[in-house]
Amino acid sequence: MSAALSEALVAAVAADVSQRMAESAAYAQLAVGAFVEEQPDAARFLSAKLRHLGDAAIEALFHAEVLAECLRRARQTRLPALGFADLDANAETPLTTLRKRAEPLADYLDANVDHADARDAIALVAVSLL
Repeated sequence: MSAALSEALVAAVAADVSQRMAESAAYAQLAVGAFVEEQPDAARFLSAKLRHLGDAAIEALFHAEVLAECLRRARQTRLPALGFADLDANAETPLTTLRKRAEPLADYLDANVDHADARDAIALVAVSLL
């Protein structure tokens, strides 16, 4: 992973997201829509895996987009679209793997996602994007 992926970058993305949310009530919906469009299989996976959480499943898509934005900024490029095979290949201990490979992203999840199932599922998407 790029050395540019730091706590400072994640904090900057989170601050930008907070600002956009304050400026537009529709921002969260737009962010979720962008993630669904750019990562359709990952979005399907999160929606199916977290369906039992109700609205928290939508929040998971939002947080997945925040992490994707962190990775886009760190790499300064678009991210490849994940397939189900990418997710399957990273399915073992995703949060532990994320903590080892991109700790600032794991810290973001710990601070912002209350449901353990959602943290694990979003971590799987993030690890697959690394």
